[in-house]
Amino acid sequence: MAFTDALLRGPSCPPLLRILYLLLLLRAGCSAASISYGSNPYTQWVSERGTSHYDHAAVFGDNNEAAIHWRIAGRRLHLAYAVVSSSTGWAAFGLSLAGGTTGADILAYDTSTGKITDLYSTDGRPARDRSQDWTFVRASVGSGYLIVEARRRLSTGDTQDLAVRNDAYASSPPTRIFVAAGAGDVVSDLGSGAVAYGAVRFHGDGDDASSFATAMASESTGYLWVGAEETEVGEGDADYQHFCFSYEDLVELGLTENTNYHVIGFEPVIDGDAAAYVHHFVLYRSSAADVDSCGYGGFDEAAYVWGPGMAAQPLPPEAGLLLGSSQGTRSLMLEIHYSNPSNDQGVADSSGVRLYYTATLRPHNVGMFQTGDPTVALEGEPVGAAGGGVARYDFACPSGCTKRYFGGPVTVFSEVLHMHATGVYMAHEQVRSFGRIVRSSVMEYYDYNRAGGYATPDVPFVVRPGDAFATSCSYAPADGTNGTVFGYGRYDEMCVVFLMYYPEQTADGFAGTCGYDVGDAVCSGSVTSRTLKSEKALHRTFGKPKQHPLLTLLFVVGAVVGLANQFFMSARNFRFSFPLDVKEPLNDEPVDETIVPPGQPA
Repeated sequence: MAFTDALLRGPSCPPLLRILYLLLLLRAGCSAASISYGSNPYTQWVSERGTSHYDHAAVFGDNNEAAIHWRIAGRRLHLAYAVVSSSTGWAAFGLSLAGGTTGADILAYDTSTGKITDLYSTDGRPARDRSQDWTFVRASVGSGYLIVEARRRLSTGDTQDLAVRNDAYASSPPTRIFVAAGAGDVVSDLGSGAVAYGAVRFHGDGDDASSFATAMASESTGYLWVGAEETEVGEGDADYQHFCFSYEDLVELGLTENTNYHVIGFEPVIDGDAAAYVHHFVLYRSSAADVDSCGYGGFDEAAYVWGPGMAAQPLPPEAGLLLGSSQGTRSLMLEIHYSNPSNDQGVADSSGVRLYYTATLRPHNVGMFQTGDPTVALEGEPVGAAGGGVARYDFACPSGCTKRYFGGPVTVFSEVLHMHATGVYMAHEQVRSFGRIVRSSVMEYYDYNRAGGYATPDVPFVVRPGDAFATSCSYAPADGTNGTVFGYGRYDEMCVVFLMYYPEQTADGFAGTCGYDVGDAVCSGSVTSRTLKSEKALHRTFGKPKQHPLLTLLFVVGAVVGLANQFFMSARNFRFSFPLDVKEPLNDEPVDETIVPPGQPA
């Protein structure tokens, strides 16, 4: 306690971190007077309203400069957001698809008018929502603090709003949010204003990082560190480096020899000094205790993937990655993709991943399944054609793959969509018998910088033997040319979906990949491509105003009338084509009494 109190008094401690600690003390029954540092508008608000009106809180931002408090009552979200800023013209809160200001539902407060505005953004520039769904409660501005309180329905039914979804399932991604402040007008200033990005679980325990840490502390035996150690970043935009750990290495890191464990959580740790160079990484595994060389030869099965914007990944309580067993994982390889197009020298990296494990085995083992173009079989192929536009690629994973290799239904608890910088839209469909689409997940506004590995919220779901998958990736190269190609570099493109599931399928010959030219005839599917004129041709729904119910009704009535008219005209034409009193062929042509099915040539 004395150490924590001294830390919080230190000059380097961000003010809102101190305030969150104050909030925890207040909720524990301590009085504000027991804290020796001075009062400010936010601490006063916390003591007067924060603890009595809201039951969850989270602090976030690079310098912990923003905080939100919330309470869910029935179908409504009661929200307060606060930000420390020298610019006090406006303050905004945003729900975001990818985590940034593109594809975002925004609540903005203008200090000059004292009013709030419901906004949305599809390109980083806010626009006024046609339906104003937020209700203003109160606001406080002073001494560099802005605090705004409002409420809204969890789901408004407005296509210019994002629903506050149920994010309590631990293996699903948290809700991505941001808080921003600026001096001018929010519509023109949002992109240049100070923005703090965060991730919370509105229906869970609050701050996502804290929830993960608490779960791992209570459930894990310990963790293994797998990663780089002061590794020099190479030159170019496709520097792939591999870090291998044999079974002997894992024992030295903490495992007990000849003991089985389950990995129950993955926590990415990105070295701040090298963060700009770490593009993504993939953790591979092998059942061999050691491998002859550190590379793809012995490690061909992926176990975990990380990309920008991805949070720590807890596994569901009924499953874990088997570690230490001769039937499970006995050696690991972390592949880190570094991108250094400027060829900077002397950059050292110590990024990696913590694998939290337990000796208490869970009922199921975890596996990974990849669709789309998982082996980058299109490597070197140009993305799209000259002349600009949007290039759309559709990859098929045939039903024969799961029919042969899946011994029964499996549960997918994590679905990650991955493209690179020119990707703008990605969709993944699960197809059952007779071409029936049973589920789909879509990222309408893909943003690699904010969510290079986009974890979809549409989990868990069940995959049955015989299910097929269709993966669609759309790219809009910034220069409007065909200079981009498929490949492994930062400026190349990919189209891959990573599915984590249980129980693990271990049939002989199953490589865990299904898509274009994966090397297995049963799991290899087709790829087709076409060029769209612009992004307007993408099937996006967010941001488009919801059609008035009366217009919808008129459209339906018009469609019914049109179909009825077409039916009666077809019946009339059929009747007149074969009059009962015809004795001779018309126009001296033979009478053909064959009825041609619609859509086929006569």
